[in-house]
Amino acid sequence: MPMGDWADVYSTARDIASLRDRYGLTSDNASVQAKFDQMMSVADALERNYDASTERVKNAELLRARLNEVTTPQQKEDLQLRYQQELIEQQNQQMRLANMQMLQQQQEKMENEKRAQAFSDYMNGKTSVRPSYD
Repeated sequence: MPMGDWADVYSTARDIASLRDRYGLTSDNASVQAKFDQMMSVADALERNYDASTERVKNAELLRARLNEVTTPQQKEDLQLRYQQELIEQQNQQMRLANMQMLQQQQEKMENEKRAQAFSDYMNGKTSVRPSYD
């Protein structure tokens, strides 16, 4: 998958309406819907990453098989370079996926900390606004 396509994979501007139809996750509560939308966007990105990785594995297998068929040293060298490029792209995809997962975990952790702080502030009388966890 070309680099330009990766921006699309991780974009949250993905057609949310189609994801809502696909997964059937809708809510009348705006904050619940926002959480659903985030979860669906992540699931969609993971599926696209899986599809791209599967395609890279197929490409690498084809290149490896063709290495046994070529006859000239130049052809072998060209195929080896393409094979190495596929492997590097697979590693890049794995790193992107790991980074996306770490980012999601960090966001969840920060959200939990924010909720805990809001509850603590309410219980200690620092605010009269009762925390809402919609």
